[in-house]
Amino acid sequence: MSFLFEFGATADISLGSVKNSTKMKDRMVAIKIFRIHIDNNLLQLTIKELYTEAKVWFKLEHPNILPFLGLALRLGPSPALITPYCHSSNIMRYLANTPKTPQERLILACGIGEGLSYLHAEGLVHGNLTTKKILIDDNGTPVISGYGLSNISRKLSKKSAITPSARFTAPECFVDEAIQESPTQKTAVGDVYSFSMVVLEVMSGAQPFYHLNSEVGVMFNILAGGRPSRSELDPLMVSDRLWRLLNQLWSHQPALRPDMDRVVQALKSIQTGHESLGDSDNVADSDILDVGPSVVDAEDGEEVCYGHPCIAEIVNSQSLKGRVFRIDQFPFATGGNSNIYRGQLIHKAGKVQVAIKFIRVSNDGSGQLLRRLERETRVWSTLNHRNLLPFLGVWNEPVAPYPALIAPLYKSGDLGQYLRECSAPDKEKMILGVAAGLEYLHRHGIVHGDLKVHNVLVDKYGAPCICDFGISKIITFRGFTTASVGTAPYMAPELFVVLPETSNENLDRSSTTTSSDIYSFGLLVLEIVTNRPPKHRPSQPILTAKVYNDLRPRRSDYDSDVVSSELWDLLDACWEPDPSLRPTIGDLILRMPINTSEIRITAQFAKIPALSPAVQSPMCDNSGLRKTSSKSTCCSATC
Repeated sequence: MSFLFEFGATADISLGSVKNSTKMKDRMVAIKIFRIHIDNNLLQLTIKELYTEAKVWFKLEHPNILPFLGLALRLGPSPALITPYCHSSNIMRYLANTPKTPQERLILACGIGEGLSYLHAEGLVHGNLTTKKILIDDNGTPVISGYGLSNISRKLSKKSAITPSARFTAPECFVDEAIQESPTQKTAVGDVYSFSMVVLEVMSGAQPFYHLNSEVGVMFNILAGGRPSRSELDPLMVSDRLWRLLNQLWSHQPALRPDMDRVVQALKSIQTGHESLGDSDNVADSDILDVGPSVVDAEDGEEVCYGHPCIAEIVNSQSLKGRVFRIDQFPFATGGNSNIYRGQLIHKAGKVQVAIKFIRVSNDGSGQLLRRLERETRVWSTLNHRNLLPFLGVWNEPVAPYPALIAPLYKSGDLGQYLRECSAPDKEKMILGVAAGLEYLHRHGIVHGDLKVHNVLVDKYGAPCICDFGISKIITFRGFTTASVGTAPYMAPELFVVLPETSNENLDRSSTTTSSDIYSFGLLVLEIVTNRPPKHRPSQPILTAKVYNDLRPRRSDYDSDVVSSELWDLLDACWEPDPSLRPTIGDLILRMPINTSEIRITAQFAKIPALSPAVQSPMCDNSGLRKTSSKSTCCSATC
């Protein structure tokens, strides 16, 4: 199994081969593995559902459906789905390399429609049909992939960000999920809506809602009743007749959308120029394919932290070519937008443990991703603080789709894991360290945008190190480290999408700011003190007005013996609905009821004068934090 070549919302796809006893040449296959880590119950449920669904997939046989070859074990945390590898990739890459006439594109669209109609006739709903799910086989035929996985994918979804396929998602899905606060059931009429967007992109070459740069903007537009624009599309590619048909398919009234049989008939009539609208019940051992590992064993290196002399040598060397080696066969951890492998990096005095982070996004070949990555890494290479994860450089792996980010690997894991596993964690040290790191970022004009316990690692000395600032902006169309997106349970109110009570209301969503970081910081401190995630937080970024108005944490939910009154008052100021009323990180550090004297604060980031240690409020013994100590802060930094 080689490096990943494609990513989905909940799974990764790698290239592999299957031994063929009758032919000299091995068969190339795609290996799809769901990202499941930590939650064993979810893992077992997913495995059970995969085997159940596999019985159905084996029976499917249609020229426009990607064949299902079997399941493979021991390639990842869950059984891997094995399908033929399509050298031409997805349909839009194929069309970019193989220009087609309008007539030829209509033939492709008809093939996709026939495949979807077949799935519906077999009682299957795709649930996430996009142009990326339409592959071109070796005969030049479009085949639908990813069918039957929507139920499994919904269980695995973090529900913490706007769906990456918003341009293809039916409007009722957005509304239902916000009202129910859970994923809505996928339907055949929802597939019809998605199919209309697929046809539009195949015919025009432009993605649906091409005039809108972000997925969030697309969702706003759809919820406000918007539909795709035709103003800049070539009328030879998207004719009047085709446009009229598509308008029926993307109706905001699901009941008005025709079924796929009628849609295919209408498409064929346009294409021809006429007017008009396996047998097995079980997964056998022979179906479990053996795709061997490709990673050589390697010994662990040293765990290096801030200030280690090798860090400067590595960063100043400019190139990591030939010095980084991957240890893991598949990721040991995954984030909202990345896969992380263990590795080692060779330097002059030996080798160090590193985390190899591949950002999980499909490269469109335009070079924008690499340019964004280059700009962000230039910023990161200038940062130097005790409570920021050191950035070691970018690793260019020839068989990977784009460079990987290299940073030290910390065995203690993230702050959430550390708090769960450490018998007596120094919570004061954790809070001060995160505060010091965040103050440094804000002082240098950097917004984190996704501050949470999972984005704070703990080194071997017990010091917290903030990581992943700016990652999310690399994968978006616009913006850089100065603004980002967030994770729903930790997001400030202004970052949520609130469904309007009337259709005349405007939908709006702010970008992240230092003030939204402060809101997240307050929730993070609350989690450190209580050892529990903040209560009653939404799991997705789309809310009703009722839920939105009840976002602020309530004092009654937390025992005063755990969260002292002094600390609660400070945190409550972080959760002011009006961002302009929230304190700066400098304010918070100076007002914290613990010893903050070792943290350097620039005057412009503190609106209030520093409090004398003699008049600082003492932290209660039973508040979950210890009393101040003169030897407590290895977390503050020289800046």
